[in-house]
Amino acid sequence: MTYLQGIIVDITERKNVENALYLEEKRHEALLKLYAMSDSSIQEIMDYAREQAVSLTESKIGFLAFLDETETNYAVISWSNGKQSSDKAPAESYSIWDEALYHRTPIMNNEYLTDKDTDPKLIQRNLSVPIFEGGRIAGIVGVANKGQDYTSTDVRQLKLLMQGMWNIIQQKLADEELYQYMEDLKKSSEIKSVLSDVIKNSPAVVFIWWAEEDWPVEFVSENVTQFGYTVDDFLSGKLVYADIVHPYDLKRVQNELAKRIDAGQTDFNQEYRIMTKFGDVRWIDERTFIKYDENGTVTYLQGIIVDITERKHSDDFMHLQYDLDSVLSSATSNGEIFNRLLDLALKITPLDSGALYLVDDKTGDLNLVAHHGLSEQFVNSTSHYERNSVHTRLVMSGQAVYKHHSELSAITTGKNLRYEGLHGTAIIPIRYHNEIIAALYLSSHSEYEIPDKSRHDLETIAKQIGKVLSNMHKEASAQKEISDLQILIDNVKEGITVTDKKGALLYTNKILEKWIRYSADELKKMDITDIYPLRYRHVLDSVNKPINQNRPYSEDIRLYSSTGREIPCRVTFKNIKWNEKDCILGIYEHINTSATSIHDT
Repeated sequence: MTYLQGIIVDITERKNVENALYLEEKRHEALLKLYAMSDSSIQEIMDYAREQAVSLTESKIGFLAFLDETETNYAVISWSNGKQSSDKAPAESYSIWDEALYHRTPIMNNEYLTDKDTDPKLIQRNLSVPIFEGGRIAGIVGVANKGQDYTSTDVRQLKLLMQGMWNIIQQKLADEELYQYMEDLKKSSEIKSVLSDVIKNSPAVVFIWWAEEDWPVEFVSENVTQFGYTVDDFLSGKLVYADIVHPYDLKRVQNELAKRIDAGQTDFNQEYRIMTKFGDVRWIDERTFIKYDENGTVTYLQGIIVDITERKHSDDFMHLQYDLDSVLSSATSNGEIFNRLLDLALKITPLDSGALYLVDDKTGDLNLVAHHGLSEQFVNSTSHYERNSVHTRLVMSGQAVYKHHSELSAITTGKNLRYEGLHGTAIIPIRYHNEIIAALYLSSHSEYEIPDKSRHDLETIAKQIGKVLSNMHKEASAQKEISDLQILIDNVKEGITVTDKKGALLYTNKILEKWIRYSADELKKMDITDIYPLRYRHVLDSVNKPINQNRPYSEDIRLYSSTGREIPCRVTFKNIKWNEKDCILGIYEHINTSATSIHDT
């Protein structure tokens, strides 16, 4: 062996991304475990959250405490070393963490502060983060003794984890208080006023429904206003609860309740969508209590609903963004990007085939750019839809359509496409801002209907695909403008140079390269003095004064070609900005001194 040859590649950025995704996955796992701790005590929930805070930040010590309404006493405390207390203690007695309380912002101490009354052998560095409920600090979480400095990533992980924990505890408290009050008070006249005081400032909205069709409302807490409705909207009979359940989810919600009643259950949870008064869609988590009389007949239902839209979107976006980043980072052509975007949509169960169409900017027609799982005959029959076709008009309506494929093909193509064996089908317009730029046509060979959860995921994916396609369109337009400008510059009769203030050649056009017989790559390694004969270099010394006063400078000179030939020119120098730097533009007009032109030579 004579020598070894190796290649090293800087993968720091990739490792940072992988570490960030790993931490996000750990935090999501922690939140899922917290949501499953509905039967655990608040102290147990706190202890688990504190342990996860230590793990996520790679610390050795953790501290978590809730504050009373005055923000001066810790009411419940959880320590890594096993200390637990439900007795009130002054906040200042835990001074290593109290800076976050006093400053009302996360505090990082990456070097131990000697003025703190804590044993320096115990604490080397620490991070404390306040937990907010509206404008009030509800608690403090602290971690200490990480092996390296704390960063903003640690702050973000603690904020998200603790906010999730606090929401879970609030819902648990609302569940326990509601259940206890219902058992104590039954249906007395005090229920409405008592529950209103307990719940009105909570994110949890309380309902009492009669066990009748569409669930007429007997009671609703005042904070239903967060969805745009008033208490009177329901109590007056103008609305029943079924009116605000998303139409795609209503049947599932009805079936779930009927199944639980048939099984004799007394409470259960389910997630579904509702419509706000303004037409927005919100995801909610509902905890339902079923009340029976002595004969086992359902008399009324008690429910608590909590808006979980942000959590749903965060979970969906996390996985989707990771997949999209993978698509965009590894694709080498537009065709490959189109195919991978379609494959991303087809990851949603039970879809197994489909196509991606783009809207033609000029004609408004739909053109197929990617397909998967479809026969050649089917693709040939559906590869193009004119602007006035039923299919295109359906897409341009802007509404997602979910039907059996036989119904859609009957109204859109008029062709018999049953040979393809498609069942549940979705046509989803893809828009960016208010413009429809593409459409997904997705189907299942096995399922006759696309489930509600899959519909939500598909519409989320369509929004992200819209952003990708729009960016591709902008980049293509910008590249075309650059290409057109380059063609224009390369076809003018003047030679052009761009140099920095020290004379290094940054750009030359094709005509100048042809005159002096150097390639663009060769010229980029040269200085402008390399193409000036010695007796003309005084011109370059004369350039700076006038152009520094924003006046052009002109003079007749000669250029050197690579063969040593001198080319007579009139040059004009001007100040310009090039890639946001001060540079000098040179425009060279060839002077014919004989009947033979420079192009002939």
